[in-house]
Amino acid sequence: MQVFRVCDKEEIDKILGGVDFRYIGAPGEIYKREPGEVVVNNHFYEENEMYMHFFPKFGDLFYINLEEGKYICIYDIPEEILNESIGYGEYKDLFTYSLSRKVPEYCINSKKLKFEYIEQISLITHYIDYMDFLSEEPLDEFYEPIYIKNAGKHIF
Repeated sequence: MQVFRVCDKEEIDKILGGVDFRYIGAPGEIYKREPGEVVVNNHFYEENEMYMHFFPKFGDLFYINLEEGKYICIYDIPEEILNESIGYGEYKDLFTYSLSRKVPEYCINSKKLKFEYIEQISLITHYIDYMDFLSEEPLDEFYEPIYIKNAGKHIF
């Protein structure tokens, strides 16, 4: 199933440089919650493990800052991996900014991921606002693919 992720140049450099996925993502210990702390998602994290978060819908990327210089990644991850990692994250509502929404997301232990799951990596060349997404214009002008699986071409 296709899922979507936003990441920075450091992560892309590691991926394209052949770094093992178990060293990519964010460490579980940064998500450790203290008693009484506001819960922003319902995922379980183990210390000394790395995790990557994905959205099931492209439109949910807009809960993240889609600024110039970041990357949009499209992965095709096996259902059995996704099924064991589904949960929700809490994000500000895109219209009111005062309410929060529980948004479906996958939190996957990075060691379960492989390069072969990546379908496309695109560099964001212009800031993408949620209103851009709502317009009927294609978003192609906002990002440029640098990797397309099976296209026979990598642009680095």
